[in-house]
Amino acid sequence: MKHRLLWLVAPLFISGCDPSPQGDVHNLSDAIDHCRDYSRAVLAPNVDISLDHLSTRENREFYDVFLNIETRERRSYAHCRIDMKGLIVLHETPGFPKKGGAFGGF
Repeated sequence: MKHRLLWLVAPLFISGCDPSPQGDVHNLSDAIDHCRDYSRAVLAPNVDISLDHLSTRENREFYDVFLNIETRERRSYAHCRIDMKGLIVLHETPGFPKKGGAFGGF
């Protein structure tokens, strides 16, 4: 009985620990919000995030969203490639470490 309960509760615990790369995306504006929210969740809390309007674009298969990210010490960018179903298939932040998730040490 205890093992069965553990198997039912474990997925809830694991899914609640890490931000989801899946979002509800219907247009470029939704994709920008999803990328910004995901970036806030995976980067350190002291990172300032703003949209790079000139680089962000929509294609037939995906959205490419570019954000300017910076702290007092560093400047860089975040790049999200989001498919038309709302899944972030690429998230890169050169020079900025990401927070470790529940299994970040493994």
